[in-house]
Parts: sequence; structure tokens; C-alpha cells
Amino acid sequence: MCIRDRSNDMLKELMGDEKFAEFERFEDSSNERMELSSFKQSLARKGLGELAIEDEQRLMEIMYEERKAFDFSNDYSPDSTAVPDWELSAEMVEGIASDLRRLHEQIAARAGEVLDENLVGICIENQDSYRKMMEAGLEMSVKMLGMKATGPAEDG
Repeated sequence: MCIRDRSNDMLKELMGDEKFAEFERFEDSSNERMELSSFKQSLARKGLGELAIEDEQRLMEIMYEERKAFDFSNDYSPDSTAVPDWELSAEMVEGIASDLRRLHEQIAARAGEVLDENLVGICIENQDSYRKMMEAGLEMSVKMLGMKATGPAEDG
């Protein structure tokens, strides 16, 4: 059993099943929380006030549900205890960007369940900015770290 598993077992024992499940969900939703925080900042900058707590929670739920159900073209987040069997490349960056674009489209399609048309537009703008920031960071990593120009690493 790895250290992380032992640590989780200890936390589960201390917190109980229900609270530990909440903790895991919190840990697993960091990307959604980051995007939602950025969206809320965009609303504030535009003088549009704050989302109602229920709307914020529902939007967070939509984002999380869509990501968990999304069929990514590659496994970009390997088990933290394992060494990934791929290395970052320009081709992989494009795959990640494409996946993120499709995921954001799905989220935007459902955002209208919670947000009015104007806010959905701002949400889409925010998603575009977030995706561009992610792409730029990944592209910089490929260049700075001298990673492969194309494709996942192959065993040879």
C-alpha cells in the first residue's frame, strides 16, 4: 500500500465516510473551483454582482459532472504514484486544447440551466481565456523543457 493510500485510510477513519467523500470531491474539483473563481472575478470586473450561492453551487456541479463524464482523447492525469507512459509534446498540447474546447462547449450548453443568456456569454469568454492560458503554459513547457515535437512517447 502506498503512502497516499495509507494517508487516505487514516483520514477516512478520522473523518468518517461521508466527510471523507466530501473531502475527496473537494480535492477532485480544483480545476472547476479555479474556473468558477475566475468567472466570478469576471462578473465583478463587469459590475454584474455576485452569483446566488445556489447558482454558484449548481454551476460548479454542472462543470464537475461534465468533466467526470467527458471522454478525453488521452489520459492526461495518471495516478500520482505512477510515472506517466507519455511525455508532453506539441501534438499532445493540441489534443488537450481540443478536448478542453469540446468540454467547455458541453459546459456552456448546460450553463443556461443556471445562468441567463448574458452570463452564459461571459462564462464562454472566461472559458476561452482559461483555455488559452492553459495552452500557453503547456506550449511553454514543451519549448523550455525540450520535449518531443510530436506524439506521446513510445516504448522502444
